[in-house]
Amino acid sequence: MQFADLLSKVSYLPPHDVDVLSRAYDAAASAHHDQNRLSGEKFIEHPLSVAGILADLQLDRDTLAAAILHDTVEDTHLTISDLEQSFGPTVGKLVAGVTKLEKISFHSQEQAQAENVRKMLVAMAEDVRVVLMKLADRLHNMRTVNYLPENRRRARNVRQRHQGNSRKGVDRGRYPSRDDRPAEARVQHRQQTCDGQRLR
Repeated sequence: MQFADLLSKVSYLPPHDVDVLSRAYDAAASAHHDQNRLSGEKFIEHPLSVAGILADLQLDRDTLAAAILHDTVEDTHLTISDLEQSFGPTVGKLVAGVTKLEKISFHSQEQAQAENVRKMLVAMAEDVRVVLMKLADRLHNMRTVNYLPENRRRARNVRQRHQGNSRKGVDRGRYPSRDDRPAEARVQHRQQTCDGQRLR
C-alpha cells in the first residue's frame, strides 16, 4: 500500500487530521528508509497497510498515526519521547502499548497464551485501540505469510493453531469437548447417563 492509497480511505477525517497523518508518514518513511520486507517491498508498506485496515473501520486520527508509526520504536532510532513530542501523548501511548505486547519471552506455549490473554485484557482496559492496532498488524502479517521461509512459516502456523486451541477446556473439565475424549470415556459417560435415567 502507498500513502496515496491510505489517503483515499480517510475522506471522513478533517484536513488538519490528514496533515497529521502526512507528517506521521514522512517520519516513518524516513526512519524505515533502508528497511525492506521479505517480499522485497519497502518496509513502510506494512505500517501503511495496518493503518489502511484501521481506516476501513473509520478509526480516529491518533490511531491511524500510531499505526503508521507502530514499528518505529522497535525497529528504528525513534523513541516514544520523540513520538510524543512530534505527535502528542496519545500517539506515543498507543505505540508504546503495541510495543509492550511484543516484548516478552516464555518457557512454553501455554504460558505464552495465558500471558497474551492477560496483556490483551490489560491493553483493552487502558485503551482498546491498542488491541485493534495489534490485531490489524497480525492480520497484515498473515496476509503476507507466504513470503516467509518455509521453516518459519510452518513454525508460525503451528504456533497460531496451538494458541487458538490451547486451554479451551479449562472450564469444561479434563476434555475440551465430548468428541475429544477417548472412546472409553465416551462409553463410560453414556453408561452413567443410562443408569441415571433408569433410576429416575
